[in-house]
Amino acid sequence: MHLLFKILITQNWPKGLVSHLVLWYSFITILVIFFLHPIKEEVKIAFYFTKIITKIIIPLIVMMFVSMGIRINAYGVTEPRYYVIVAGIWILFVFIYWNIRKEPKTL
Repeated sequence: MHLLFKILITQNWPKGLVSHLVLWYSFITILVIFFLHPIKEEVKIAFYFTKIITKIIIPLIVMMFVSMGIRINAYGVTEPRYYVIVAGIWILFVFIYWNIRKEPKTL
């Protein structure tokens, strides 16, 4: 989040750094949420972590798309940029799904 605020305030986009940071952070977050899922009902901090992190990460993903748009506009589409866009779209849909789905009530 610190990087997001720094970029928004200074309007200085790092060269090729944003997408790597956001993608790796997102993939690691997905893995952490996957491993926390079995214990999230018993451990309240795990429940609140998954609830909050899935909302916080969406602006970072949007910032990644803006950064990629700037790079694509300046230099064109390359194979690595294509893969970053595809991975970013998948990650964005995963986090949006986690935010809009309803948890089934257990007895």
